[in-house]
Amino acid sequence: MAQRKPFPRITVVLSIVVLVIATIVFLQYQSSVRSTEEATLRGQLFQMRDALDAYQAKTGTCPESLSQLVAGKYIPSLPVDPSTKSSVTWKYTQTRGERGMVCDVKTTSAKVARDGRRYADW
Repeated sequence: MAQRKPFPRITVVLSIVVLVIATIVFLQYQSSVRSTEEATLRGQLFQMRDALDAYQAKTGTCPESLSQLVAGKYIPSLPVDPSTKSSVTWKYTQTRGERGMVCDVKTTSAKVARDGRRYADW
């Protein structure tokens, strides 16, 4: 009966090192993807809010919907929300403030940012 030789210790050590490196690379990749998603969302919210301000400055009122920003050529198209992967999940609100109507847009995503705040609260 032939006896099996155990794995050499160097093989076990190298396997552990490779596993640790792969885990670190994967975690860095996930962090990078999340950081990019947050930056994209912030940029899109800024762009749409800027377009809402321009619309309101020109017309004196808030648009009825975000699609009016596209129709009025304030933005080329409604952006895709990177957290919901859809362009129809934006939450558009109009509220009466002390200085008149206030238009705003937010994401409907339930995700939480790296700083602990919900995306929907941005």
